[in-house]
Amino acid sequence: MKQENKEKIAQAEEILERLKEQRGGNVLSIHKKMANDPKLLQAFSQQFAICKQDITHVPAKYMELMLMLMGCCAGNAVTIKTHGELAVKKGATMDEVGEVLRLVFFYYGASAIIPAVELFEELEPEK
Repeated sequence: MKQENKEKIAQAEEILERLKEQRGGNVLSIHKKMANDPKLLQAFSQQFAICKQDITHVPAKYMELMLMLMGCCAGNAVTIKTHGELAVKKGATMDEVGEVLRLVFFYYGASAIIPAVELFEELEPEK
């Protein structure tokens, strides 16, 4: 299902451009899908601005690790992948990611971390 109303498409394009700026230059496929309903996309964009944009006391890598953790708890693979990768880009180490996943595992079990372990590469035993 795809939006066909030209006026709504134009509204969505404007909101996507603002969201792209808010997010530091990119939007995800999920944002483009939300754009089929410009009001939904606007609500997301406003919440992003209110809740995430002005985080000043929590270091960026920890904020991303927390968002990855919340994605695990909610079972949202897009959130896990996006924020796990951002955490690493912002300086999180493999050990930090692993510790966060162990905490999730402790409270929510293996099914909550399965999408997150996709962030890791396979280890092959040395011969």
